[in-house]
Amino acid sequence: MERSNRTCATLGIIVLIGILLSGVAGAVVGGLVAYSLRGRDVGPTSVAEVERVVTRVVERVEQVPVVATPAALEVRLNELEQVYKQVYRQADPSVVNITVAVRAQVLNPFMPRAQQSPYQYGTGSGWVYDESGYIVTNNHVVAEAEEIRVTFYNDVTRPAELVGRDPDSDLAVIKVDPAGLELRPLPLGDSDALQVGQIVMAIGNPFGYQGTLTTGVISGLGRTMPVGEMTSGGQYSIPDVVQTDAALNPGNSGGPLLDAAGRVIGVNFAIESEVAANSGVGFAIPVALVKLVVPALIENGRFEYAYLGVTMQTLSPETNRANNLSDDQRGAMVVAVTANGPAARAGVQAATQQATVEGTAVPVGGDVIIAINGEEVTSSDDLIVYLVRKTRPGDRVTLTVLRGGRRMEIQVTLGTRPSSS
Repeated sequence: MERSNRTCATLGIIVLIGILLSGVAGAVVGGLVAYSLRGRDVGPTSVAEVERVVTRVVERVEQVPVVATPAALEVRLNELEQVYKQVYRQADPSVVNITVAVRAQVLNPFMPRAQQSPYQYGTGSGWVYDESGYIVTNNHVVAEAEEIRVTFYNDVTRPAELVGRDPDSDLAVIKVDPAGLELRPLPLGDSDALQVGQIVMAIGNPFGYQGTLTTGVISGLGRTMPVGEMTSGGQYSIPDVVQTDAALNPGNSGGPLLDAAGRVIGVNFAIESEVAANSGVGFAIPVALVKLVVPALIENGRFEYAYLGVTMQTLSPETNRANNLSDDQRGAMVVAVTANGPAARAGVQAATQQATVEGTAVPVGGDVIIAINGEEVTSSDDLIVYLVRKTRPGDRVTLTVLRGGRRMEIQVTLGTRPSSS
């Protein structure tokens, strides 16, 4: 059964490839690829082989004229429908509905207290991480919960306990007793390999409607989303956030964003909307961050981030002009340094004044970080991604900076990021 599921998932990729390679030529490519792989054991470990075969076939047919006939279009839509159905059948049993009870902050003054519940209730989504009963969701779904209950696809409900949570990534892990449950962990994908335009699916419980599937594409990559507030002021951010137009609504939080093979590529957590409902702009925490944070939450109940202790601003044409930098200079200017923090102790300098350029206030005089450990920094987001993904507290890093037009290197021993308030 396991081999069959892997094969079906990968054939789903093959079919989708044929769909995306427009018209009759796409159908030809999809057919040739499927034929080339027929009879092989095509599992998750052989996705690279599928891609190699696709590349060879595309090279042979890329000059074929494309004629989008109605019949060909119908075939393509039918094949896409099969991909959606297969992913849903495979993944839905792994997605759960989470109900939380939170202590009510304000009671109704016009009702007797005896008639009022001391709790307010909320719902969210989550997904099975492993067969031990660990479930991944959002921190904001369970952060203040005094009681957590999990309902599976077959309406079986179990109490759950909070294992660990991380406000700075908006990730949390809860656990149910696995006895008597057929738990089906979702496979993890690769958020570093995603491309804008790639088809994705979200499964969750919007407005409490359990097991809802929505579909769309990746509409943006590399977003940085502010999340927790620093105890010293300012905000932390989640790097490399995935943007999608798949419909996300209240109740989808914590559910998986899936690729065409049914692998988790993100955890849905936010929408951009003025009406607290889907507007076509949703966001998911990248699975690369899940792979870092979740094992630590299971083992220690928390995740510790490396900490530099600076506030940065990506260079702009106005900032470059005010600081006598070349028009094409890229990097992140240090606008504030936390007192007694790692950067301050290493001698990193913050901006000392402001200037106004064409009506815009910009910092002047701060160190401009252009590389960390030899890797180019073109924006503040680049530095955030590097610190989160590639460093740990206690690591020693080399910052390459521009100071007064002079290039220099600064050695910094990273600390541990203070907790969010």
